[in-house]
Amino acid sequence: MQKLYILFLVLAICISCKKDEVVPTTDKHATLKLQVWDEFKTTALDSVKVVFPELNKSYTLTKGKPYISDLPKQDLKAEISKPGYIDVSKRFDFSKRDTINDNIIMPYDDMILTVPTDSLYASYQSKSFSFTARRNKGFNIIAPDWIRVDTLSEKAFEIKLIIRFLHNKTNANRTANIILKNGESKRTIPLFQFRKNRIESVYVELGDKSKWEANMIDPLDNIGYIRSTSNFCQSEITGKSFKNKTVSFASGCARIGLGMTYEFVTQNKGGLDTVRFKFDGYDKKIDMHKYHSGIWNLYPLGSNDYIFFTNDAGKRIGTIDLERFEIINDPKVNFDTRNLVFNNYNGSFYITSIDDKLRRIDVRNGQVLEEIQFTPQSNDHPQSPYLTPQEVVFNKNGLAFLTLLGNNISGMNVATVDIANKNKFELISGYNSVFYYSGLTVMPNGIDFGMRENYQGLFTWDPIKKVSNFVYDEISILPFPDLAFLGNQLISYKTKTPIGQPLQGYYWQFDTKNKLIYGITSDQQNSTWIVCYDLNAKELYRKPFFYDSGGSSYMKLAGNGKYIVYYNAFSEELFRFSIDFFKGKTKLENWEL
Repeated sequence: MQKLYILFLVLAICISCKKDEVVPTTDKHATLKLQVWDEFKTTALDSVKVVFPELNKSYTLTKGKPYISDLPKQDLKAEISKPGYIDVSKRFDFSKRDTINDNIIMPYDDMILTVPTDSLYASYQSKSFSFTARRNKGFNIIAPDWIRVDTLSEKAFEIKLIIRFLHNKTNANRTANIILKNGESKRTIPLFQFRKNRIESVYVELGDKSKWEANMIDPLDNIGYIRSTSNFCQSEITGKSFKNKTVSFASGCARIGLGMTYEFVTQNKGGLDTVRFKFDGYDKKIDMHKYHSGIWNLYPLGSNDYIFFTNDAGKRIGTIDLERFEIINDPKVNFDTRNLVFNNYNGSFYITSIDDKLRRIDVRNGQVLEEIQFTPQSNDHPQSPYLTPQEVVFNKNGLAFLTLLGNNISGMNVATVDIANKNKFELISGYNSVFYYSGLTVMPNGIDFGMRENYQGLFTWDPIKKVSNFVYDEISILPFPDLAFLGNQLISYKTKTPIGQPLQGYYWQFDTKNKLIYGITSDQQNSTWIVCYDLNAKELYRKPFFYDSGGSSYMKLAGNGKYIVYYNAFSEELFRFSIDFFKGKTKLENWEL
C-alpha cells in the first residue's frame, strides 16, 4: 500500500511540473491566445470560431490549440462565435504588442440560429449572396441602407435568405454588418464593399518606347489586358507589371500632338475594374478656327508671359497668356497685319502690312500710336509706284534695319530708320533689285546688322561706319556669344572653327536663358522628333513629336524657355507643350476621359 501511495505521489509531481505550451511568435506576425468560458465561468468551451472580417480569415480555436500566430501587427476586430452562445465582438491592437492573452466570456443563447459568419465581400457593382439559416425562433433583420435582404423560402426550422449589395457610387469603401436578432440573442454577418478602383495619377517618360505609370487608389491583386485605343497606330504593349497600387508598362506611338487612349483591367478582392486614361500629347490647346484664313506667324516678343500672333486677312493682332493659354486680346484693325516686331529701346511694338507704312501699335487694343510712311524711290514704276516694308529688326539703340519692296525698277531696297532721331530714314546704297535680301538679324555686338543675299551669303552693315562686308557663305548668326550655324554645323563666329558634330534638325529655336538649342528632325520611318542640344553640340535628348511642315505651321519657344507653342495650320489649332515634358518622367495633368 505504501508503494502504491509513493507511485501516485511521483505521478502527481510530474504532472504538476509539466511546462506551459510555448506559443510561437515571429518578428513579422503577432499571436492571439484566448481562453473562452461560458457566462458562469465554470466551463472552458472546447472550441470556438474566430473571424477577422478585415482580413477575410477565420480560425477554429480548441483547448489543444487556443492560439493564432500568423496575425498582422495592426488593430484587428475579431468576431467570436459558437452555436448555442451569443456572438462576442472585440478589438485587439497588435501595433505595439507581439502577443495578447485574453479571457472571453460567452453568454448562453436561447435562440439557435446557424448562419455563415465569414465576411461577405463585393465589388462596387451590385452583387448577391444566398444562404440557408437553421433556426428555432423568429428573428428581426437589421441591415444598412445599401443592403437588401429578401426571403426566398421559409420552412418550420429553416429560412433561405438572399443578401444583395447595391451599386457603390461613392468614392469610399463601405463596411457594415447584417444583424439577425431575437431579443438579446443575435448573429452578425460582416460586410465589406469596395469602391470602384480608379486611377489617381498618371506619369509618362516619352521615348521611342514611352514608359507609362498609372497609380490606383486601392491596392491590386492582379491586372488583365492593357491596350491602346489609338486610331492611327496599334502599339505593342511591353513590360506589363504591377506593384501595390501602381500599374507600369511601355508602349510606342506616343507622338505629341496626336492623342491616344489606354485601357486596362485591374483586380482586387472587390473584383474586376476596367479603367482608362488619355494622352493628349500637349499641355493645353486653343481652337483657332475663328481665324479662318490662318495666322501669319507667332511672336514670343518682349515678354516671358505672353506670345503674340498676327492674322493678316482677318486684320487682327492677338495676345495669348502663356500660363492660362487663353487669347486675352485680339483687336481688329483697318489694315492687314503681317510681321510684328518689338523694339527694346522704347518698349514698343511695330507691325508691317501690305501698304507703305510701318506702324507703332498698342497690341492690347489695336490703337495705332505712330505711322512711319515710306516714299517710293524716283526710279520706281511711274504708273504704280510703291514701297512696302517687309522684314524689320531693331538694334539696342532703337535703329530699325528693314527691307522695302518696290515695284519693278527699284525692286528690293535696304534702309534704316532711326527711332531715336525722329524716325530719320536712310536708304543704304548698293542693294537693289538684282538680289533678294532677307533673314535680317542683329549681330552679336547688338549694334551691327546682318542679312542674307538670295538666301545664302551673309552680309553685315555697320550703321556707325556705314560699311557693308561679306562675312561668310551660308552662315546664320545665333543669339549666343560667338556662335553661328554654317549649314547645320555649330561654329565659332570669330574663328569659324567647328564645334562638335553637325546638328540634326531644322526649324531651330534658341533658349538664351538655359543656353539650349531645339530643332525638329525626322527618321527613315517619317517619325518626327524634337531634339535638344547644348552649346557644345552635344545632344541632350530627342523625344517623339508631331510637326506638320506643310501649310503655314509654326513652332516657337516661349516663356523664357519654359514652353513650346506649335500652330498646326491644317487643323487650325494652337498647342502648348511644357519643356519639362521632354526631360524625363512627367506627371500628366489632363489624363481623365
